[in-house]
Amino acid sequence: MKNNIKFKILKAFLIFVGIVFSLFLILNYGPHVLPSLFTNYSDDFDKNRYEKIVEGTNIKVVDSLLGKPLRESISNVNPDSLKVIYWYTDEKSLGLAYEKIFILFYDDVVVDKIRVIDMD
Repeated sequence: MKNNIKFKILKAFLIFVGIVFSLFLILNYGPHVLPSLFTNYSDDFDKNRYEKIVEGTNIKVVDSLLGKPLRESISNVNPDSLKVIYWYTDEKSLGLAYEKIFILFYDDVVVDKIRVIDMD
C-alpha cells in the first residue's frame, strides 16, 4: 500500500515537472521555431512575396505585393535622411518573442528590409 502511494506521488511529480519543462521550452524556444504563434501579421502579408522585394523597389510595388502594413512610422535621424517605415508584424502575446518584419523607404524606394526575432 505504501509503495502504491509513493508511486502515485512520484508519478504526479514527474507529470508536474514535465508540464513545467514543456512550458519552459515553448515560451523560450517556440518563437524561434514557430514565430507565427507569437506574431500578428498584416492582412495581406506573405513571406514569399516579402522575400522577392529588393533594395530599390518602389513603394507602389511593395504595396501591391504586400498590401497595407499594420502601421507606418517615420525615422528622421537627420533631416537629409527622412525614412518611412512600414511595419508588417506586431507582438501577439504578452511580452514573448515575436517575428519583427519591416521595410524602410527613402524617397519612396526600399533602402532596407528587416526580419528578426524580437525578444522585447
